[in-house]
Amino acid sequence: MAFIGSGGAKLILFGEHAVVHGHPALGLGLPGQLTVRWTPGNKQLELACHEEYQPSLRLAFERIAGHFGFDRPAWIEEPAKPANKQALPGGLLEFDSDIPVSAGLGSSGAVCVAMARAVADYEATVSSPDKTAHGKHALPEDAEIWAAAHDGERVFHGRPSGVDTGLALWQRLCLFAPQPAGLPSVSFLPRAGIDLVYGTVPREASCAANVAAALLENTSPAASSLGSLANAAMGILSKLGLSTPAMDAVLAAGLAAGATGGKLSGGGAGGAFWLACPTGLEAARIQASVIEEAHRLGLPYDAFTGCTTI
Repeated sequence: MAFIGSGGAKLILFGEHAVVHGHPALGLGLPGQLTVRWTPGNKQLELACHEEYQPSLRLAFERIAGHFGFDRPAWIEEPAKPANKQALPGGLLEFDSDIPVSAGLGSSGAVCVAMARAVADYEATVSSPDKTAHGKHALPEDAEIWAAAHDGERVFHGRPSGVDTGLALWQRLCLFAPQPAGLPSVSFLPRAGIDLVYGTVPREASCAANVAAALLENTSPAASSLGSLANAAMGILSKLGLSTPAMDAVLAAGLAAGATGGKLSGGGAGGAFWLACPTGLEAARIQASVIEEAHRLGLPYDAFTGCTTI
């Protein structure tokens, strides 16, 4: 029997760097999906993925499993190991994804959410073999999935903010507010009806609160206002040395095609970006201009670009 979980791509609109210093971040889910299929077995866990990713994925999987009460390996420190912990079975762990790796779209957050959902499903099955009256096992709440995925993402990012895993889990427009301890609080915001173009460029090496306040008051900021905020934020990020010539050129092409503003999204030095567009029809034209510029620059372009509405 296989246990399947999934996590989605993400795009951080504002606050990707400020959130780790205690300020809000605003982001949304994107159409990309990563799916994990775990078939438990008696043999040592086999990971069906590129050899380069196996050590980190194995550690993240074991860390996530420990969150659900399975026996953790010795490398994870804990004060005392409860006697009632179950042994973590091995088997086969398979991955299927259309989210580019290391592109600022949250592939590590998505895989941690996917693994957490698969392990949670397995844990519910082995701990409650008798199904409920509704014919389904009682699965953990989203908050527990988020906490487990966040624990796993520490393998990839050391001290993650929780934003990437939160967006991979909920796939909505979300405002995250850091807390003194633990995961940030999250508010689900109404859609504003603003069209965006998003994409990625190769990597080389608090606006969020203002926009969220307008959304919560149901006074949707116009694309021009959102674009102005994006341009202001991008100016700051550029001064911090977080942009690249390729990123600047792609954003400039979008602005020349009619976008009202745009900025990078994520860690910087390349990666994801977005552009605010006046209308959906213009978004399609702006997207085409961005793709044309990427081709002109000779970027190793994987066509992970699209249009969405916030």
